[in-house]
Amino acid sequence: MSYNQANAPPSYDQAVGQPPPAPGMPMPTPQMPAPPPPGPAPPPGPTPPPQAMGYAAPPQQTSAFRLSYVDFMPNQIAGSGNTSFLGFSYPQFERFDVLVTRANQWLQQNPAMEVKTCESLEVKFEYYMGGSGGVVNPDRSLFYERGNSGNCYVRGLRIWFGQKMDPQAPPQQIRYINYVPGCIQAPSLFGYPQFESFGDTVNRINTMMRQNPLPGKILTVETQDVKVRGQWSSSIIDPDKSFWYEQSNYRKLFLFIIRVFYVAGPPAYEEIGSGDFVPGCVRMPSGIFDWPVFEPYSQVAARACSWANSSLQGCRLANAQTLHIKVSRQGWSGQMAIDSQKSSFVDASNVSTMYVRIVRIIFLKPLQGSVAPPRPVQMSIKTFVPAQTAQGGMMSFPQFETVGQTMQRALAWLNATGANVMFAETVPIKIMSHWSSQPPQAYAEESMAYDSAKHGEIYLNILRIYLDGIYHEPPPHLLPPVPQVAPSKGADCTIQ
Repeated sequence: MSYNQANAPPSYDQAVGQPPPAPGMPMPTPQMPAPPPPGPAPPPGPTPPPQAMGYAAPPQQTSAFRLSYVDFMPNQIAGSGNTSFLGFSYPQFERFDVLVTRANQWLQQNPAMEVKTCESLEVKFEYYMGGSGGVVNPDRSLFYERGNSGNCYVRGLRIWFGQKMDPQAPPQQIRYINYVPGCIQAPSLFGYPQFESFGDTVNRINTMMRQNPLPGKILTVETQDVKVRGQWSSSIIDPDKSFWYEQSNYRKLFLFIIRVFYVAGPPAYEEIGSGDFVPGCVRMPSGIFDWPVFEPYSQVAARACSWANSSLQGCRLANAQTLHIKVSRQGWSGQMAIDSQKSSFVDASNVSTMYVRIVRIIFLKPLQGSVAPPRPVQMSIKTFVPAQTAQGGMMSFPQFETVGQTMQRALAWLNATGANVMFAETVPIKIMSHWSSQPPQAYAEESMAYDSAKHGEIYLNILRIYLDGIYHEPPPHLLPPVPQVAPSKGADCTIQ
């Protein structure tokens, strides 16, 4: 039985990622020495967000702030990326560990900042057609995935941070470890390899951490999809590779690896647990050509928050993540299977692939003898969607404000409500083009999406901020005005 269910919240024993003990046998608990208790922390000062030279950063503030971010994108180090008629070559980029080194240099230069979340950020690489090279812009909120041709992506690092409670504390330094699910069945002639489940991988990580405690305090436990290329072997999985290419006309195998970010320091003596919340199906498909209907994201998030607030006493919330999980359809009946624990999926080449958006909550359970968190939290979620600024034309896309501009509105809301921020994430959602009258906020509520194999897809990056406490909407005069859609100027033949 999976510890992540769509219809009911998982119990604690299920969610902690541990297999149930044999009848009559207690759950073994490792014995660990307790770390020294933390000293009292002074209140935060009114330090403005630091300037991050060379990286995308939100607008500068002149007073105390509650959340900000800084992006570290890999630099191109080799390859021309030539797209001319006579040839084509893929560029080479810095690896992910280089970005973490650069982030640590930034933290050394800004010692009053405290990391809240580390996020592996996927950004579309846009080639300069007819020339060489391209551009990586993490501040652009809208991107387009081509249907009948290839798409290139770069993976960077986004650091979400706030002000330290103790400004005299030394600068933080972050580390990370990649954990690749074990292969439990080799690929057949016409099949793909099978991997251990997410829960089994977490069990293995916890066993390793009991035997060799992590030298620091865990920040984020991230589920990250990695493309598997060529003939399968464990040596071809390279989670630190920051550039890859996807050809839409070919079947693709993706593997969910687990990336653990932590702050270097004394061991915290914790083990990882999780809970998956899958949207419930409110209308089953009547056949293979019919689409199901799922409950909206807000209902899934409400169940996740309710479970976190009632079932995790004595545990520390590390992060939450919105994940796209493939829906398997079985035969002509159209019946579905959703397995959020599955560590791999195949993206088909000639048919549409259906996905649901789940909420995965990661928490940390203190081992016996360690210090538990001082108080429980009351988690809530606030979503910020980039405002649309212009309509799309027959051959162009709609225009939206940038991620930085969306973050500026989010900061104003956080300041007006006095919200206590725990962590945050960037979520790509599929939207329709100009022919749809549905506002972008409505797409953020949808729990189902599908990738077409033959048609392009438009995606919009939204921001989800996870809060400690329940907050009401502030009066409109305390918030900046939301940008309005510019009137159409008639026929538009611009292709971006």
